[in-house]
Amino acid sequence: MDIGSALKGPPSAPAGKRVEIFDQKISGLVLRVSSQGRKTWVLRYRTEGGRQPRFTIGTYPALKLADARDEALRLLAQTKTGDDPASERRRSR
Repeated sequence: MDIGSALKGPPSAPAGKRVEIFDQKISGLVLRVSSQGRKTWVLRYRTEGGRQPRFTIGTYPALKLADARDEALRLLAQTKTGDDPASERRRSR
């Protein structure tokens, strides 16, 4: 299943589970669909230290696919310079 059809159709996650659908254009951008139908944009990336954190970008439909891709590209550019968006978010809380 691709992200476009997941956004148009009903949730496809089994009860008590969630499904992750990876974007074909932006590496690391994932649409997580819960069994209740909640759709969340997540970015998976690798830090310089080898960790693979997840960064929640926002929820659909509040954040459309194009906006999620733009934000993912912005965050990935930060990781290229050695920044870790997930760690920075934790520090700011």
